[in-house]
Amino acid sequence: VSKFRIWPSAAISLGDHLSDLAMIYYYLSTSQDSAAKWMIGIVIFTLLMQANLTQLQTRGVNNREFMKELFFIVLGVNSVRSAYLLLQSESQQELNVKGKKERLFEPLRKYVITKQLEMITEALPTLFLQLDALVSVRGTEHADDFL
Repeated sequence: VSKFRIWPSAAISLGDHLSDLAMIYYYLSTSQDSAAKWMIGIVIFTLLMQANLTQLQTRGVNNREFMKELFFIVLGVNSVRSAYLLLQSESQQELNVKGKKERLFEPLRKYVITKQLEMITEALPTLFLQLDALVSVRGTEHADDFL
């Protein structure tokens, strides 16, 4: 796995998350409350799906490890964290669980699943929501904000 493929992908995910937060702010500041609620719901749903994946990955491990991973999810930098773990371990991540080594998701598999979750639960829904907002704002005083 090449770091020249992983880091740009993680940076795009982080940029996408930040743009979602910027759109939520924009919707709230332009009184598009319905669009803001949808965006908030989409972002929260995506974070919950990533938390579920992380819970599966850290099952049998102490809660501290899960909370540490959850911290990165809440910050929106889960893709960056996954990329880092992927490049560090190159598919050899193991944890010592109750005296035994238990193999978890391979880091590449976790990274791919995380990216798929982001695409299905966040990127596509927010794309359609933003397109709808763009179309509905035409002819209003906020039309120039998009251009």
